[in-house]
Amino acid sequence: MTLARKIFLAAGILLFILSVLLTVLYFYLPAYLESEIIPKIAEDAGISEYELDIRSIGLFSADLGPVRIGPKQNAALSLRSVQIYYSPKELFQRKITSVEFSGIELHSEYRDGQLALRGLDLKAILANKRFSENQDPEKPAQPSLSFRRFVIHDAVFHTTWNSRAFRVPFDLAISSENLNFTVFDAQAAFYPRGQKFFVTAGIDLTQKMLNLKIHGNRIELAGFTDFIGQIESLKIRGITDIMGTANLQLSPFRIAAVDALLELHEGNLIYKGFELQSGNKENQRFQVFLKATGNKWSVKASDIFVGAPIPVRLSGITGTVEFMETKWQTNGNLWASLETLKGSEIRSIPIEVKNSFDIPVSFAAAYWKEGNWRLDLSTHDKKPKIARFGFDRFEFSSKTPKITVSCLASGTGLAATYALSVAESRITSKSVDILLPKFVFKGKADIGKKMQKSVFKLQASDSTAALDFGNIQ
Repeated sequence: MTLARKIFLAAGILLFILSVLLTVLYFYLPAYLESEIIPKIAEDAGISEYELDIRSIGLFSADLGPVRIGPKQNAALSLRSVQIYYSPKELFQRKITSVEFSGIELHSEYRDGQLALRGLDLKAILANKRFSENQDPEKPAQPSLSFRRFVIHDAVFHTTWNSRAFRVPFDLAISSENLNFTVFDAQAAFYPRGQKFFVTAGIDLTQKMLNLKIHGNRIELAGFTDFIGQIESLKIRGITDIMGTANLQLSPFRIAAVDALLELHEGNLIYKGFELQSGNKENQRFQVFLKATGNKWSVKASDIFVGAPIPVRLSGITGTVEFMETKWQTNGNLWASLETLKGSEIRSIPIEVKNSFDIPVSFAAAYWKEGNWRLDLSTHDKKPKIARFGFDRFEFSSKTPKITVSCLASGTGLAATYALSVAESRITSKSVDILLPKFVFKGKADIGKKMQKSVFKLQASDSTAALDFGNIQ
């Protein structure tokens, strides 16, 4: 037999074996996927009710869809199509090159303070033995299937809150170049109300860490009017930019570090007669800087203007926030500045501010999980300035006042104490000239569910006058 004949015969035998192998794989792979791979994925996720159509399967890819997870009439998740890319070798090693989902509709609802998937019992899924098996704490749990790349296109997250429906379109891509599939990179884009948020993440399952970068540019708050409107009488407008990074420990969950910047342009907030405006006349921008290590956060903010009830500029705002098991608490400092204003410019009080002056303010607050809260404010000007006001035909001047306010709110109502101490006060008009070396205005208020009561004392020099207003409706 000549060499050419031998080569031709060997090639023919190889082609025959390959064709038989391909035929076997072509008919065996769909059955293997339907009987082994897909049920394994559903079992690992704790899902018992689902539907999946297999449109085509080849040696290197599969086309599935539509897909449903959850009850048929009330599905938690539906997909238009799923493309899976693999090699026969990787498939039998329970490894998949890429999975791409398109046309996802994910339905949830927010009730009793928790987010739940429609038609699925998340508690039962999470209690599944696959999630509860004891694992070596030093080793990350290894999934039954490993994905080199995971992509979601044209997805929409639906949720219901206070009987209102909200939807957030998004795209997501997760990939891993790590041979053990323990290190992943992720990119996500969210489009709530047509706005754009971008998130990139690095996930390390061995170190149990998640590193996030968040960026949102030119986000118009007017697009969230219905969501903001859940708080009665609250109105917010403006354009905001968000940039930040966060390092999160996954198990046990803990915020390791946060560094973020929020900018509000031409912003305005109105709530029951209280109004905030961002920036100043020269720079209509309000900035908030956030830094966190563990459960302690530091906050720094630029100037913001209180337009009502009394125009005041707040500047030099700094503070800390600490989150604890049963409460969170905060404290900080700022400067309150009253600018020169005519009486007509103050909406609620017909007072003219004759000269501008600054007052340093300290604040502390706490909020408990059961709903109680406390707020304390005080001024601490070591070098008081002279403040001048006008009221009708009178002029009033004094050193900048010392103010203390303490409020405690609980389920039974609000209790507050307050004090105003003013030194070197003078009241003048054409026919009046009164000098008070010092007077103190102090009192308390108890505002309950059925009655409101205020009592205050006015003290000048050594004399004291006390007035009881009784019930105020």
